[in-house]
Formats: sequence, structure tokens, C-alpha cells
Amino acid sequence: MERKTSQIDFWYAVNNTRVLVPPKKTLETFGNTILNYHLVSELMDVAGKVRIREGRLVAMKPLILVPDASSLEMEGFGAQAKEYMDWLKENEDHIHILRYGYSLKQEAFSEQVVTDSVENVAARVKEEVKRSDRPFDAVVLGVDDPWDVCLVRLFWVVMTKSAPENIREFELGRRQEREDGISAETRIEVERAFSAAERDPSLTGELGKYLQKLGLFDHYQDRFPLGGPRPGGGGGMPFSLFLALKYFRPKRSFTSVITLISVLGMVLGVAIIIIVRAVMTGFGDMWQEKILAFKPHITITRYGREVIRDEGSVCARLEQIPGILAVAPSVELRVLAERRRRVEAPIVIGTDSARARRVMQVDRMVSGDFDLEGDAVVLGVDLANTLGVRTGDELFVYSPMNLVNKDEIYFPERLVVKGVFDSGQRDFDSGFLIVSLDVARDLLGMKEGVYSINLKCADPQKTSEFGRIVDDVRALFPGFNVQTWQEVDRTLFNALAVEKNMMALLLAFITVVAIFCVVNTLIVLTVQKTSEIGLLKALGFSSRQVMGVFVIHGWI
Repeated sequence: MERKTSQIDFWYAVNNTRVLVPPKKTLETFGNTILNYHLVSELMDVAGKVRIREGRLVAMKPLILVPDASSLEMEGFGAQAKEYMDWLKENEDHIHILRYGYSLKQEAFSEQVVTDSVENVAARVKEEVKRSDRPFDAVVLGVDDPWDVCLVRLFWVVMTKSAPENIREFELGRRQEREDGISAETRIEVERAFSAAERDPSLTGELGKYLQKLGLFDHYQDRFPLGGPRPGGGGGMPFSLFLALKYFRPKRSFTSVITLISVLGMVLGVAIIIIVRAVMTGFGDMWQEKILAFKPHITITRYGREVIRDEGSVCARLEQIPGILAVAPSVELRVLAERRRRVEAPIVIGTDSARARRVMQVDRMVSGDFDLEGDAVVLGVDLANTLGVRTGDELFVYSPMNLVNKDEIYFPERLVVKGVFDSGQRDFDSGFLIVSLDVARDLLGMKEGVYSINLKCADPQKTSEFGRIVDDVRALFPGFNVQTWQEVDRTLFNALAVEKNMMALLLAFITVVAIFCVVNTLIVLTVQKTSEIGLLKALGFSSRQVMGVFVIHGWI
């Protein structure tokens, strides 16, 4: 089809839009749908910058299907997006889904610009959305302008996917409407009212009035009473559950106060257990995440701190092992860094500039770039603040070999700050300088070789797969010392494990206290309801039904 000149912009957006993660669920047939979008786009005028927009699309429920109807109201969209929708309307013979009548509203919540490749950013956003596991989340890779055309494209893809299910539900609703004269929307509202009354029996009277108002009481009368006491059974809520829920609203008395205090004590105990375990688990996970992002998963060295002189062939052989994502040679030493009489003693990490970014995941750069070419240095934000340096400043790095070799003098290296990173962990941001291998070798007086080989794996927390990789590395290099991330930082993780075990012991005592509160509540309730128990037995209720009341009450 021939395109008009005004359509060039939106066709550029349409042709460059890909839905990376579509919503798991289809659009609601009889209700509104909220789609949460994550739009990733590369900035058109700045290289290496990627914008992430987050917001939602609110799609009102479809109108009844009419073959010749085609209407869609749009709110929050620009002119190009509306032109694209007009094009879709003109060609609806090929897009039958637009025969729904929709009202579409776009709301943008936030946007941020990050420094990375668009592929890496899109991959991270996809992983975050998959972990959240929300049914109406979508990830879209599109253009930065006109970006709202990308959202129309997303909505069109979702509409196309939803069409068969929406049509099936429409037809099913019409069939039931022809059978009993109740529309699908009314049926859904009635079922919601029944669900609310089952959760709260006090709403049963309001439910009956609602059905009488609709003229449907006779149609649903076999589902009443929802929870009334029927010795022989009957429809609705089970008797034991109904009475157990009713006992949660006792009359005001001294025993009721005791019951309330017992329940509150139990609730506090359980809340403390959940909160403390969540905090401890999250604390440990946070440490692991920070360590695994900055430090290598596996470190290979020679025994006795011997130099690895054939690092190129070693790296090539390691890259052939399945499950290893990145390999980088490294030289580490502690130095003195000086800037205008401010002196610190960080650890210098000399690494291959071409491989470093894959092993050290420094995603957040406060300023500058992760550039290790020449006499460049990249350091953490806390160390930069302590030394008082910014991107473009120079600092002097003094070699420790002046203390070892008395007969030789090692002049300080003048390095230029090319980037400042923020890993979110103070130990890393204040204790490391990252330079090229050549600079690190000059500080040690080395002409070739490295001290260690650092490895990154696909999933270091998956025990079986990570153990297999470690075994393969040790089998390939039996004369090397192979250490995992757990072994390097075992002091920290042992301390966390001890702290977690002590918390588990304390929580066990809290659990015992909560159990006593439950038992106390049941004893008080049983004594308080002695006369009611006798009355229920006289009315013909079985011992199992009466006992079930207190068992369910205790479980709740």
C-alpha cells in the first residue's frame, strides 16, 4: 500500500518495534484491563544511552460486537500514534480485532536514561519482568521518538492475541443469556456478590435485597442460606466454618478481652517471625548479589603466588568449558594513591581492558566511562570523594616494590581518572582502583604474565551446575589453585550463617509462645461457649461438627 509523507515517522516506529515479553493474560472481555509497559529505546542523538519508560495502558472493557462498528478513543497519545491508529482503521478488513469498541488511555509513570547497550538493558528489563511474574506486564523494544506509536503497536499485538478468547466468552455469555435471560455482565456481578457474602456472612441480607431488586431471587434461592445452621447439611458455607468465623466477633466481656490479647500476642509472634526471617534472608541475598556482581565467581592462581606466564592460552582453554561466560587475567596489589597530599592505600586491579567489563559488572557509572586504555584508571565513588578527584583529574600511584627491592627505584605512575563507578557496596567503592594490565605490571616491575585468572559463570548460585564447572576447571588445570566465591569470602558468609542460625533459635521460642497463645484462646473460648455446645448437641449436631468449629477456629 502507498504511504503518505506524514506517515513516515510512525512507520519508522512501527517497523522498529518488537514486543520482547508480551502479557501472559489476554484482555478482559467483561471488564477493564491495565497493561504495565516497560519501553526500552536507544537515544537517537547520544551514542550508548538507553531510555527506559514505564507506565500503563488502561483499556476499557470492549463494547458488544457489532460487525460494522469500529471505534477507539485514545487519551495520552501524540499525533503520530493517532495517525497510525487511523491507518489501522482504514485497513480494518485485514485487522478484524478493531471491530471492538475500545477506549485506550496511556499513563507514563517514570523514565530513566542509563549508559549501556540497548541489548543489555533490554535483557535486564526482561529478567526483572519475568521474576515479578505479573500477568499484565510487557517489555517492548522500540524507538525514542515517536515512542507512543510503539505503545499502540503493543496494544494492537495484545488485541490480536486476545481476539479468539474474547469472542468465545462473548458467544458463551450470549448463549447463557438466551437460556435463562440473564446477561453475562449481570451474572458476573451476582457471582461477585455471592463471593463477598461467603467471606462475610453479614452481607447475606444485602445480597438477598440485591437479587430481589434484579428480580433474580427465585433463580438463586437454592443457594441460600450461605451459612445458616442446618443439622443435615444443605447448601452454602459449612456449618463448622460458619460458626468458627462467627466466634471471631464475640460479645464484650472479660473473657473476650483475654481472647483478644491472646490473638494479638499470636499475631505479633507470627509477624516477628515473618519479618525477621525476611530481613535476614534479604540481607544475605543482598550481600551475595553485590559480591557476585563485582568479584569473580572463580579465581585461578598458582601455588606460592607464582606468575602465570601463558595467560592467553589459559584463558582460551577456560572459555571452552560450558557454563563459563567470561574470563579475564588479573594482577592485584596494594598501593599508595596520592592526590594533593591526600593518601589512601587501595588495591589495584590490573585487568585486560577488552575482557574487564564482562567479568566486573560495574553497570552504574557516576561519571565518565569504564575506559582502561593507556594510563587510565577507574575507581569507586567513595575513594574518589576521599582523594578529592573527579573525571579528568590526575593522581599518583606508588608501587610497594620500593619497600621490597632496596636496589631499585620504582617511580610513581601518573594516572588519569577516566570513570567513577558506584557498586552500592562501600567496601568496593572505597577500596579498589581498576587499571590496565600494563600499568599494573609496571607497578610490580613485571614484563609479562599475571597472578590470577578470573571467571564469571552463568548461575553461580545453582549448586549442581556451578560444582560441575569448578570440577571441570580443576581437572583441566590440576597444578593451579582454584577458589570459588564462597571460599574467598567464607568469613563473611560463615558469620551470616551463624547469625541466621541464632535468629532461627530465637524464633523457635517465639513460635512456642504463639502456640501457647493459641491453646489459651481455644481453652477460654471452649469454657465460654459451654452452654452453646450443649444447645447445639440438643439440636442434633454431631460431636464431629462441634469439634470442627474449634479446630477451624484454632487454624484460622
